[in-house]
Amino acid sequence: MTCRDACRYLSQALDHSLSLAQRLGLWLHLRLCRDCRTYRRQLTILDQCCRQSEPKSDATLTLIARQKMSQTLEKLV
Repeated sequence: MTCRDACRYLSQALDHSLSLAQRLGLWLHLRLCRDCRTYRRQLTILDQCCRQSEPKSDATLTLIARQKMSQTLEKLV
């Protein structure tokens, strides 16, 4: 497993369960890779902060804003 794969799995694990093979591969990679362990800690802290913060208003994103965000995220992957 590469660091890129590990980062993707760590992000996916925040939203849904990984398969057994993915979990085992990630576990092994994290045993060997200090940088990915650091990334996991940072991602966990960021996730906790986002979940604890409450929205300041009832504003929602427009359809155009959501599409732009989606397109930008797709380019990153």
